[in-house]
Amino acid sequence: MKKMLLAVNTKAGTGKIVPALSDVIDLFQDAGYRVTVYLTRQDELPGVIASEAADYDAVVCVGGDGTLNETINGIMCLPEPRPTLGYIPAGTMNDITCTLGMPKKLMECARVIAEGHSRPMDVNTFNDRYFDYIAAFGSFVDVSFATSREAKNNFGLMAYFWEVAKRVSKLRDYHVRVEYDDQVFEGDVMIGMVSNGTYSAGFAIGEQIEAQIDDGMAEIILLKKPENLVDATSLINSYLAGELAGSDGVFWARAKKLRITTSEPLPWTLDGEFGGEHREVVCENIMHAVNMFAPLSPIRRKKLAKTIEE
Repeated sequence: MKKMLLAVNTKAGTGKIVPALSDVIDLFQDAGYRVTVYLTRQDELPGVIASEAADYDAVVCVGGDGTLNETINGIMCLPEPRPTLGYIPAGTMNDITCTLGMPKKLMECARVIAEGHSRPMDVNTFNDRYFDYIAAFGSFVDVSFATSREAKNNFGLMAYFWEVAKRVSKLRDYHVRVEYDDQVFEGDVMIGMVSNGTYSAGFAIGEQIEAQIDDGMAEIILLKKPENLVDATSLINSYLAGELAGSDGVFWARAKKLRITTSEPLPWTLDGEFGGEHREVVCENIMHAVNMFAPLSPIRRKKLAKTIEE
């Protein structure tokens, strides 16, 4: 019988996983798994997975994007082949589910995992840590971890909007140097991101530059501070029109490896959680580092059906 480690963050979101947990376990058991449940607390999951998950066929985490980040930091410590990774969203944003095309409803997501289909996903280093879809610094990027957990649980997305509204008058830029592959960018930017997905903080930024989670490349996205209301309006309109990559206020590039140096230590967010303050950061994309449970696309379903027929 296959073995699954089910790591559950009961504090994520509104705690909606708690009443559904027995149904989730039953579903996985019916799919042929012997399920071990681990109720996790913040920051302890990487160590647990690194020390205990090597003998499991699957590791499934239930929580927010931060819980997934902890799971990946643990699973990357394991030798290959690593257990297949599953994610059941129970947080506020859950950006990676949008990138993977996973359902947002808890039980529907569990059913996709029970089907057993998976796809490769890249993972990126961040100095001595890992992230799966976003590392960022600058104006607004710390909103996700500066907003209290209580506010997130009580007010959801509106809690982020209120935090942003308090900061509008304090916009500033930062001098950065970005060395990527054999090229260099240097200048003043308001926000800097290293991305591996199509969604970030609920926005489909990656879709506008055709980002992929399995192409062996990370996306560098730098937003310059608008000089006036006209520039700010133009940047917003470019985003809404799906043309952010062509805006004069945006620099973007793809790279396998990069180094970002800032004029002062800056707080970073990693997958929506606090990533520490850094003046220098080195990121490298690790292609197909993990296999993620994901729904079959229509094209993949046709290919699978044809293979079965043959």
